[in-house]
Amino acid sequence: MSVVNMPIEYLVPHPQNPRKDLGNLEELTASIKENGIYQNLTVIPVNEAVPGEEPKYMVVIGHRRLEAAKRAGLQEVPCAIVRGMSETRQLQTMLLENMQRSDLTVYEQAQGFQQLLDFGMDIEDISQQSGFSKRTIRRRLEIAKLDQNKLKELSSTRHLSLKEFDELAKIKNMEARNEVMEKIGTNDFALAVKRAMDKEKLADNMPVFLADMERLGIKKFPDSANKYSSKYRRIGSLDLYEYEVTKDKIPKKTEGLYYEASYPRNVEFYVKETKKAKIIKKSAKELEKEKRIKEAWFKVDAMAATHYELRKAFVENLRGTAKQREAVYMGAYSLIVLRSIAYMSCGDISKEAGVDDKYFDPRRDEKAVKLAYESYDNTQQCIEVIYKLFNDNEKEFYANGYRAGYPEYKFNPRLEAMYHWLTKLGYQMSSEEKLIAAGTHEIFQQNIFEGGNK
Repeated sequence: MSVVNMPIEYLVPHPQNPRKDLGNLEELTASIKENGIYQNLTVIPVNEAVPGEEPKYMVVIGHRRLEAAKRAGLQEVPCAIVRGMSETRQLQTMLLENMQRSDLTVYEQAQGFQQLLDFGMDIEDISQQSGFSKRTIRRRLEIAKLDQNKLKELSSTRHLSLKEFDELAKIKNMEARNEVMEKIGTNDFALAVKRAMDKEKLADNMPVFLADMERLGIKKFPDSANKYSSKYRRIGSLDLYEYEVTKDKIPKKTEGLYYEASYPRNVEFYVKETKKAKIIKKSAKELEKEKRIKEAWFKVDAMAATHYELRKAFVENLRGTAKQREAVYMGAYSLIVLRSIAYMSCGDISKEAGVDDKYFDPRRDEKAVKLAYESYDNTQQCIEVIYKLFNDNEKEFYANGYRAGYPEYKFNPRLEAMYHWLTKLGYQMSSEEKLIAAGTHEIFQQNIFEGGNK
């Protein structure tokens, strides 16, 4: 391979160059005009052996440099002539060079890596020749599995991060993944991913649960029976999303036991009431209302648990920085106000600070005082401790606790302060969370459960 200064008129762009848009060339043109070209172009001969014709060479590497050199007024550019390069190798080389660009969108990166695979390279080859880690390449190839038309459209209208695509890849089913992709780049994305993953958990756990029910002789609640009547008594429940963890909650005595798993994540167990108690007769309308009320509270519980898991995951994945110190102070201030004015109980500070002394007293415990001073400049640790002191849990919600009636909106000072603080740290509330916090979510509209239209 020889490097020669070649007249610009001898050079032609490669017709299959994957980079159709050369981007902004002003800075590169100015640099070439002042300093010349430091890095040679790579070209292949087109008609070297044809006598009497002006020689032509096709550019494989250096399309931007060639165009900038033309604009800078150069007559010649340094070129390395490569002979015997196959068409496949030409395309691989152009793609590998293209993948080094810093301005590529995630869509373009995914397309590029997939094309390299299509041209016969494997992940090991791509990694060695491009400099990208195998993990990075695999991540981009997951993106290439998505609906490319939809991905291209979203890439042109939204700012999409690789972190979001990593979250999207946690969804196993491609149809569900493409559906959730509609929310990428919006505040509803994290919630959509969580719901899709929960649905897959349910699909995985349900067959195992049903097999256990058959093995234990626990029957499904008869369709003809009404578990909301006083003839049956609820004696336990478990979480189907976390079945492996919660299956020990299956009642030990299984004789005459029924299960009901008609709601996402919740399974309830019932037995026939054996006590000689007065049977309260209820009309079909009353029983139907009780059923609707209970269904509404099931939805409340499911949303509360899901939103808690989103908040918890955000804090666990957050990397606190010095710039967030002001937001950290705001969280501590909120706790002080809530504890003093709203009579909110906070977590045991001795436990959260890692002090196990049963008789902990911050005025006397030197270990705790020392820890407080050492942790003061650790923003991440401050965030984690403050979050734990908020006592966040899966039951926190903006609803009254009276479960004999439909859920009604009730202001929750703990949640309000916590959301305000977390959003300052970068948390994005979903549309559902915002509606609930404002009291305008349909769960608070009693008439929908009564079939009204008001």
